[in-house]
Amino acid sequence: MVFQNLTVRRRLAQALVPGLVISALSIASGAYPPSQTIAWFWATYVLYFALFGALVLVPFVTATTHRKGRLAALVIATPALWILFALFSEGLVSLWWDLYPSYYSSACLFLLFSLLLGGLLSLLAPLRFSPRLCMSLGLAGVVMGLLSQFFIEHFLCIFFCDAMDNLPLLVPIILWPVLFCAAVIVGKRETRLGTSDAIQE
Repeated sequence: MVFQNLTVRRRLAQALVPGLVISALSIASGAYPPSQTIAWFWATYVLYFALFGALVLVPFVTATTHRKGRLAALVIATPALWILFALFSEGLVSLWWDLYPSYYSSACLFLLFSLLLGGLLSLLAPLRFSPRLCMSLGLAGVVMGLLSQFFIEHFLCIFFCDAMDNLPLLVPIILWPVLFCAAVIVGKRETRLGTSDAIQE
C-alpha cells in the first residue's frame, strides 16, 4: 500500500484506530482493576503513540530516500517524544499552574505538543513547516486542550467510581489523532488547488 496516495477519508479513518484500540484496552482492563498499574498506564500510552505515529504520521511521508528508516523513526520517535514531553509537562504544570491543569494550561500544553509533532513530521516526512501548517497545528492543539480539560472537569471520577464512570474521558483520546491528521491535511495545502507543501527527497 502506498501511504501517500491515501484519500483524505481513508487517512481520517486510519486516525481513529489508535483511540479505538486504547479504548478497547481500557474497557477490557476495567473489569480487572488490579491490572491498572503505573506500568500498564505507560505501556498503554506508548502503544497509543506508536499507533499514532504509524497510522497518522507515516502516511504523510513523501521522501523516497531512506524511506523505511523514516517510517520506523516516526513510529519510534512519536512515543519517545510523548514520554519526554509528559515528564517535562508534569513539572511545567506543577511549577506554573498549581498542580491541577486549567483550561489555559491544557490548551498551552497541547499547543506545544502539536507543534513538536509537526516539527518531527517536517523533519522526517519531510513537510515544509509553513505558517499555515503552524497555525493549523496550533489551532488543533488549543481545541484539543480545551476539549480534554472539559472532559476532565465534567466526567473524571476519582472516589467511589464505577468501572464505567470514566468512559467519557476516552472521547478526547479517540478524537486527538483525527484532529491532528485533519490539521496537517489542511495546513499543508496551498491556496491554489492541486498544490501541496510536501517536499520530496
